[in-house]
Amino acid sequence: LADRGVWHDAALDEPPDVSLEGRNRLNEQCQRAVQKSGLAFIWRHLTPSRTDTSALVINKWVGMECLTAKDQMLKTLLAYATQHGLPRFDSIPVSLEVPGGASLRLAGTPIADSSAWRALQHAHAAVADGSHPDVTLSDGQANLWLLKPSRGCGGTGIFIDSDIQALMDYASNSAVGCWVAQKYLERPLLFDGRKFDMRVWALVSSAPETALGLEVRVYREGYLRTSSEQYSLQRKVSDGFHGEKDNISRARCAKASPDGPAIVSKYRLLV
Repeated sequence: LADRGVWHDAALDEPPDVSLEGRNRLNEQCQRAVQKSGLAFIWRHLTPSRTDTSALVINKWVGMECLTAKDQMLKTLLAYATQHGLPRFDSIPVSLEVPGGASLRLAGTPIADSSAWRALQHAHAAVADGSHPDVTLSDGQANLWLLKPSRGCGGTGIFIDSDIQALMDYASNSAVGCWVAQKYLERPLLFDGRKFDMRVWALVSSAPETALGLEVRVYREGYLRTSSEQYSLQRKVSDGFHGEKDNISRARCAKASPDGPAIVSKYRLLV
């Protein structure tokens, strides 16, 4: 595929430089390679460490941060809603991009002076007194908020609390540069009393002749994953996010054993 000009092979020094400067430098190298070759797909071979010789192969569509990074995806969704005259938080919870400790320290700005954090404080207070236009009284009774690292995945680094000062302290003491603060859905849609997610594969292509300019094809078979415990807002307030993350992880990895039946965590889904 590389010989046919479909993929580009990007070299990386060993061990990989995972610092922010190193990642930015690699992204710049990839962008230059794409501009030079006209390709859009990056193929990288990485070795995790000098002692671990197993190769990692990472593929990346250049320019897809507008969907794959949480802060950029939020901007994309809000821009789409604005462009089409839709309510900003009709299909997603109330969400704001806020700087983390790394960005605040670099700028020399105390978190109390950050306009983004002041906006979050205002939203938090509005939910508390029931005046927020996008949060119902029933979904704001505990006033729980999530902090998600903009470039995180798999639940790593996520923090949940109802205390705005606790959220600010967690973010300002972190090494994360950017967070997405999001109102926690206190009355989520449940499957058999459990929180769940669905994985469905779709192919979206440009189709100028259609009303939206898009054509979508969906693969019929997907799957649904559930938490291993039934959802409880009261337990959520007392335990925080990490208990739920562990439950999801255990359910995700559960297998049948001679000691008893497996936790039913995956369901076949036809769409």
